[in-house]
Amino acid sequence: MARTDWWWVISAVLVMATAGGVTTVAALRAEADRALTHGAPLTVSRPTEAITPAPTDGQPDGDDPDTVELVARLDGFAADPRLGHLVGSVTDATTGEVIWTRDAGAEVRPASTVKVLTAAAALLTFGPEQTITTSVVEGPEPGTAVLVGAGDVDLGAEQLDELAADIRTHLPGEDPVDVFVDTTRWSADNFAPGWYRDDIAAGYITPMDPVMMNRGLVDAANAHGPRSAEPAIDVSRALGERLGARRFGYTTAPTDSRILASVTSAPLADRLGLMMRMSDNVAAEALGRELALTRGLPADAAGAGRAVLDILQEHGITVSAARLDDTSGLSGEDRVSTGLLDAVLTAAARGTELRPLLDTLPVAAATGTLSNRFDNRAGRGWVRAKTGTLTDTSALAGTVTSDNGRVYTFAFISNGSEILPARDALDGLASALRAG
Repeated sequence: MARTDWWWVISAVLVMATAGGVTTVAALRAEADRALTHGAPLTVSRPTEAITPAPTDGQPDGDDPDTVELVARLDGFAADPRLGHLVGSVTDATTGEVIWTRDAGAEVRPASTVKVLTAAAALLTFGPEQTITTSVVEGPEPGTAVLVGAGDVDLGAEQLDELAADIRTHLPGEDPVDVFVDTTRWSADNFAPGWYRDDIAAGYITPMDPVMMNRGLVDAANAHGPRSAEPAIDVSRALGERLGARRFGYTTAPTDSRILASVTSAPLADRLGLMMRMSDNVAAEALGRELALTRGLPADAAGAGRAVLDILQEHGITVSAARLDDTSGLSGEDRVSTGLLDAVLTAAARGTELRPLLDTLPVAAATGTLSNRFDNRAGRGWVRAKTGTLTDTSALAGTVTSDNGRVYTFAFISNGSEILPARDALDGLASALRAG
């Protein structure tokens, strides 16, 4: 919608500019046909009262009525007892001014709003067009192939079909072809201390191997269904079934072995969109491990968390005492401030390098984890935000355009609260910005 609005504005300006240009040229031509005369020069008297210039730093007056009214409204919604211990930060994205805070520097449990930080670090490191190539190489024995994990955890059935067809082309005389998988790219420590094994069947996480089908989901059609306890083995089995394999399992690919087949992932921007809208923990953890490798850190949950914070700090975003034991927010030991989340979102709204981050956020009452929220709220269709939910924790961080045309970024985290009541109160708090 914004692009359409701007197109009409630009078109109108161009029409007026063109008309003005024609008028000016005509006037000049008429003037050239007659003698020029000059009267006495005009004089302007000095003003009797000093005029206070507008601030040059782009900051609005602290007494701006709209801002004062908005702050009072936010204070009212923030007092809702359903929000438990609420911390928050709101920034006017146009000016960069933080206009409302509540313990914004406090490090609290952020839940899945951590994915905002992970997505930002990935964009800053890889760029939105980055892809991952997964290859299958010739194994050490005749009639064997090794699928080498490269970080793509979302291989689909069509990609496996493509790999199998190419393998057959390069090994025409081998039947069957046994398929093994090499997972040595990432740490063997593939399950973070802050996660629970029960969460595998619950669909929240899986042991992190550098190659999976459909992010480890047992049923690709059910994005919230159970995950596999051995996702890499599942890939070797699925590919092996296409090649009549009798053996599958783990191995290490031979050095400089011939490449038999390869497939390429979707661009990073698309992978981020899925991760953010569906709040997919596996996708976030995979990105974190790839970020860790770029920094020479262990490709495990702790190394991934450290990499995200280091990248943000190096790009001028103050991370203070933030702690990330993973990059999905699933760990209850993660600690992040709303000031940090808000700063990243403001950087995305005001700059270009992080701008694709905003496109990945769910839309209130429309997409992803916000599709069933904000009914009958002012923020419906206007709020774009990442959700966060853990036991006793509800969070929301994103952006909204107010009804007077201002763009705000925000981050709200409620700890020590019941999930559903706190979620409803957060929707009201974010909607208060729409009415600003």
